[in-house]
Amino acid sequence: MKNKWKLKRLLGVLVSCTMLLSFIPMTAFADDIDYEETTEVNTLVDDIEAVQDNESTPESEIVTSGEMDSDMDQEDDTEEAEGNTSDVEQTEEETESEETESEETEGEEPDVEMTKLQQARQPQAAVLSETSTVDYSKVQSESVTYDGYEQEDGVYKFYYTIHEGAGDNLVIDLSQCALQMREDDYQLPGDHYKFQILLQNESGNVYRYKDNSFVLAPGDASKFVSVEEGSALSVLTYDGQYLPLRFSGAMIPYYFYKDVFGVSSSENVSFEMMCQIYDYLADKGYTGDTAITDYMLDYYNAKRGVNYDSLQDLFADHPDWLDGNLVTNNGIWTMTEAELLEYIEKYPWIDSFVSVKGSGNNLSVQIKWPEAELAAVSYNSFYMGLFSVVYGQENVESLNPNGAGVDFSRAHAVGDYMAGTALYEETNQYFEGLTSEGFESGDTLEIWTGYGIDGPGMGNAYQNYEFTYYNIIELEQVKPIQMSLCDITIYTGGNGYDGVVNGTAGGSSDDNGFPIPGFYMTLPDELNDKLGSIQNLAHIVKLKYDDGKGDVREWDLDLYGTEEHSTDRGGYIYKFKITEGQSPVRVQLRTSDGQYIMSDDFDAYLDEQYKEYEMSVYNGAIDANYVTAEVTVNGKTYTYPIEEGNSATLTVRANIDEKHAEVVTSKEQITSGDFAAIASEDVVYYMNDKNVEVEDTSGVRLMVDELLDENVLVDYLKNSPAVEFPKGKLTFQQKYMDLVDINNGDTYLTLGEGHSVSVYWPVPEDYVNDGEAVIYHFDGVDRDYNTGGVEANIDELILIVPELVTINGTQYVEFETSSFSPFVLAYANGTEDETTSSNESDSDSDDSKTTAPQTGDTSNLALWLMMMAVSAAGIVFVVVWTKKRKCSK
Repeated sequence: MKNKWKLKRLLGVLVSCTMLLSFIPMTAFADDIDYEETTEVNTLVDDIEAVQDNESTPESEIVTSGEMDSDMDQEDDTEEAEGNTSDVEQTEEETESEETESEETEGEEPDVEMTKLQQARQPQAAVLSETSTVDYSKVQSESVTYDGYEQEDGVYKFYYTIHEGAGDNLVIDLSQCALQMREDDYQLPGDHYKFQILLQNESGNVYRYKDNSFVLAPGDASKFVSVEEGSALSVLTYDGQYLPLRFSGAMIPYYFYKDVFGVSSSENVSFEMMCQIYDYLADKGYTGDTAITDYMLDYYNAKRGVNYDSLQDLFADHPDWLDGNLVTNNGIWTMTEAELLEYIEKYPWIDSFVSVKGSGNNLSVQIKWPEAELAAVSYNSFYMGLFSVVYGQENVESLNPNGAGVDFSRAHAVGDYMAGTALYEETNQYFEGLTSEGFESGDTLEIWTGYGIDGPGMGNAYQNYEFTYYNIIELEQVKPIQMSLCDITIYTGGNGYDGVVNGTAGGSSDDNGFPIPGFYMTLPDELNDKLGSIQNLAHIVKLKYDDGKGDVREWDLDLYGTEEHSTDRGGYIYKFKITEGQSPVRVQLRTSDGQYIMSDDFDAYLDEQYKEYEMSVYNGAIDANYVTAEVTVNGKTYTYPIEEGNSATLTVRANIDEKHAEVVTSKEQITSGDFAAIASEDVVYYMNDKNVEVEDTSGVRLMVDELLDENVLVDYLKNSPAVEFPKGKLTFQQKYMDLVDINNGDTYLTLGEGHSVSVYWPVPEDYVNDGEAVIYHFDGVDRDYNTGGVEANIDELILIVPELVTINGTQYVEFETSSFSPFVLAYANGTEDETTSSNESDSDSDDSKTTAPQTGDTSNLALWLMMMAVSAAGIVFVVVWTKKRKCSK
């Protein structure tokens, strides 16, 4: 016996493609009726409104359908019903009931009062708050187009394009391709489809799937419902939305024909009997707003031998039990518009629940489940068990919602893809894997998906059933991680980094005195979003190089300082770990005129105390386009291109003597008799003035150097009226001091806040033990100015009164300081009001060690002039006296 499944296409909904709803109507199991749109059907809504008592009742939905025939083999013969019934096929149970029921019961109606028939039956439940977490505002990006499809070897190939000028974040609507297919094809229960979505990237950008952006859910119910207007039931579906009445299943007579209506088969149930169902149920002891629900719960518990407390729990476990392939009266009645209006006037409660479709010059009318729980059960059962969607080619090949494939199909129902479920995570990983290496411009992304409608579970309750689904993914532009070298200041003479090269020649030198380069990393916004509160990238970023020709390299990052202190204003500073067998990341240095340098040595002058060099990464034979960064966050690894940022400045200050004094922790450790320093073990050192703590302090030294001009500071002191000198004959000794790390290119160091170092200055040999001694600290006068003037660079002139101590037989002037720069020791040597200047720390100091011009000491100029005058007078006297003697002779 042939029965016809008709797949209805809802033209009104298809107009709203921009709503990201793929609206796919099911076929109808009905009479041999040609369904056509008529002018009478188009006026039905206005006619219905004219007889409604409640103005807020929504319009009945009119759906125009296509038609398709399908042969389905059945065991029993089918009688053709006449009048208001559709073609039906009796099940075995119905056939048996015909043999046992008395013919006298057919057509009988209970004795009911008309007042009860006029009562509205829609439940008046409290309005709930929706709990859906789906963001339905996301629509396909304007720069992405769907370009059509073709069918090849049983696979539907859908084509999308990302066009030039596409933005940072893209939304791809994967459901609209299925919408297009349904325009040209029909679907039967048990059918399934294979989709190959081909997304062409012509944007010029690199994209990656945005983690957790995949969404598969029923469509946005708010487009179709309003609880206040009566177009929705005040019940939440499994996905937290109000249930549109139009998305409820139909109330078919099968469940009621024998026990409620007392007829021998479902085909003998008339439309008017269905309108009177509450009165029939009242005679069976089921009353109130949930009479049908209460009856159906008892019905299924008895039929299935179970004991559930609610239909929602029952069908959550058994979504296919709702009609379980019942091929019986489908609950569709054919009537004229006038007849339907008469029914509505007589039984106004049905007005909110009738579903009307055009059927030639007549109408096909269904009554939807009129109670909240039953309506939700029909919706939930469909999305949580009967409508299946899969992703990935292997799953697409396995999908078959029939026979042995039913379990797999129902395990991939739309409702199984809610966020946080195992299936969601599996699918999210599938999309991540598609773009793990980046979706490059010019490439085509291949997405396999497919869906099917359950074969054995789909029965007549879903005839003319309308459903939607919302399926999107998002792509985010993969912007590069920018790596920039950081500025560093050093002194000449340290141990050098062996990754410095001589420009394009690539030659390296181990004896260069340059520090380990430090890097900043500037991340794209989407990576910052992934990282959340994670800021230290040292253990989650790995740099890789692979040119595809066998040249493979890898570098790990490390913090430049300690875990707690490794930042400055530009953020965290990193360095590359030096591993055995791996080449260091190489840098090149050049002067302002473009000359590459290999050494930190230079001749220091008063107007050239320091030099600045541009420091940049040297790629050499490495093609920078093949350098990538792998970032691992929460167990997932993302690949980013690397972009070189701004070059940095390496400042090299002069260290003439290149002498370093030990920094020890106790006086007992001072044995050399030369300059020394003591710092407690908890003293913290920072690289330059950055918040980068020196982790390995074994290379910390006190740099003690000569001044480039031996008189400039002393002259400043003498010419400053606020400066008080010790009484007596003064002698000055001057030293330039700073803390450096000899293990890192003599990088200059600063002390942590509140920390200080004790300095031990050997007492000069000409110091008189009972003489006064003070130290003037020219704070801020570092070797970072080339003007020769000192006054403008003094932050503060600090007067220090030192202690005279003896350690291991050597006398020292001891003082404490928290910063370093030039220090001038002024000490009284005798009682004469004369001063001398000494730039040496011992008697064999060699002035030739500096190439700075020597200005000499001008303090005794008057004495020299007087002596010259006396000498001249003496010569004149001798000459005159001689002449006189000659004359006298």
